This record gives sequence, C-alpha cells and structure tokens, in this order.
Amino acid sequence: MESTGRAEIEGKLSAMRERVTQRAGAAKAASDALMDLTTSAETEDGAVRATVSATGALRELTLGDSVGTWEPRRIAEEVLRCVQQAQAGLATAVQEVIAPTGPDLAALVAGQLHEGFPPPEPGDERPPRAVDDNYFDELTFVRPHDET
Repeated sequence: MESTGRAEIEGKLSAMRERVTQRAGAAKAASDALMDLTTSAETEDGAVRATVSATGALRELTLGDSVGTWEPRRIAEEVLRCVQQAQAGLATAVQEVIAPTGPDLAALVAGQLHEGFPPPEPGDERPPRAVDDNYFDELTFVRPHDET
C-alpha cells in the first residue's frame, strides 16, 4: 500500500513538472514573439503609415508623396491618429501571442493594453490653433543702451 501511495505522488509530481516545463516553453516562445511583434495602421488613402512595437513605441513611419501637399497640422494629426490606431491594435495582437501561456494572463495583459492605448475617438480633432504672429511685432527684445 505504501509503495502505491508513493508511486501516485511521484506520478503527480512528474505530471506537475511536465506542465511547468510546457508553460515555461510557452512563456519563452511568447516572450520571443513579443520581441518582434509590431502592429500598423494607415490612413484610408495610404498616405501615412505608422508601425509600433509591442511597447507602443513608434518603430516606423512612412509618408507618401501626397503628404507633401498637406498642411503641417494635417500631417501631424494623421501621424498621431495612425500611431494611436496602431497602439490600440496591440491588445489583440499581444493577447494572441500570450494566449498559449494561459487565458488569464492573456486577458490581464490585453486589458492593461486596452487601458493604456485606447483607440482614438472618432472625430478626435483638435481645434485650430490661433495664429497670433502679430503679437511679437510690437515687442522688442533688445535693451536700450544707456549712454551715461
């Protein structure tokens, strides 16, 4: 009876070690995949394309020839919008990579990414900045020289 109990415990320990080894392998594979993971987003016409890494950092920015005719403000807005859209796509991409390590971890990480990188609001445009170049026309930055 004692040897049967011992064999049962050893079997359970062996199965546990096997699960730990499998999860460690899955975690290593997920970690390696995350190192190379990127997501991208682009404007409808493809003029602006942004690619971000798994950390949300901008990795690549491509501007098409048509951007040369745009106002600087529009370029900035479209770049920011594409970066935000690419970052918002990270949650799904990371969740797919991490899923083999366990659904709980994948859901937790995806939730944190959704919170950290929300998609841009539709119509999320900043109001035009007031142009006040004339403000500086009346100022002088040179001190008068005192001739005493």
